[in-house]
Amino acid sequence: MIDNGKVDNMPSDYSDSNEISTASSKTIATEIHAYYIHEIVVALGCLLRWSKPNKGLDEVVKWIASDKFALSKIKSIAASKKEEVSRLLTDSIRETQYRLDVTAIKASIRTLLHSSQSKRNNLMKFVEAILAGDPSQAGAVKTLRDDLMKKTIELGYPIPIMPQPTSAQVAEINKQQKNPVKLLSVTTTIRKLAIKLNQGELVFDKQTFELGIKNEVLKFFTEEETKKLGDLFPKHLQEGIALGFLNFGLCRRNNGWHKDSNGRDIVDLNNSSPE
Repeated sequence: MIDNGKVDNMPSDYSDSNEISTASSKTIATEIHAYYIHEIVVALGCLLRWSKPNKGLDEVVKWIASDKFALSKIKSIAASKKEEVSRLLTDSIRETQYRLDVTAIKASIRTLLHSSQSKRNNLMKFVEAILAGDPSQAGAVKTLRDDLMKKTIELGYPIPIMPQPTSAQVAEINKQQKNPVKLLSVTTTIRKLAIKLNQGELVFDKQTFELGIKNEVLKFFTEEETKKLGDLFPKHLQEGIALGFLNFGLCRRNNGWHKDSNGRDIVDLNNSSPE
């Protein structure tokens, strides 16, 4: 389990001399973040809206790290890297969920509707437990249950679309975030995917879509800032786009996109799946 930035409760027979693999800490943290991205978004959204100020990221990270998939990944690295995985996971969540809003939250809930009942039950239990004793618990749990426990795979209403950040907000992001390109590409991707979904355009050309994201993100930066980033700009842009797609349960392995007869990647929002 991760507690106060540290991972503990590891098996007693596990040590540096007993390494199972040499997987990098960053790779493990990235895989854990990607696997639990929907739970992270929804849980943080509930805590930010409903809970006391001292609850949030730390509680979510602890919960994730105690789950089966995360534990299996943590066990695959040297004991000396446990704290590093904890820090990298927390940093990754913080840098990409900095502007967590209703668009991202509803998108993740919609994706979780395509998941197993047990996966949704676990999230409900966590939110209920973490809010135990808070006056807001009943309202928070009811609001989440009404969405998350639907018998359909769609929300039944349009995802609310938050506006793009203002110049002042972008300036704040640039000041506070070490990777603003990635963050802004995540939020832009989620926003544009939500618009596609609301408009009923569930199947579309991936390259054209990503070009639109690039053009929007470029507007947030001066030409000088873009040149200064060099090759890091397209790298961070693509990392953000990939996370935005994951927020909607889209990746190649689950046919979130596939090749058409002309060899172009076609996105299909019908294939959203968090598993």
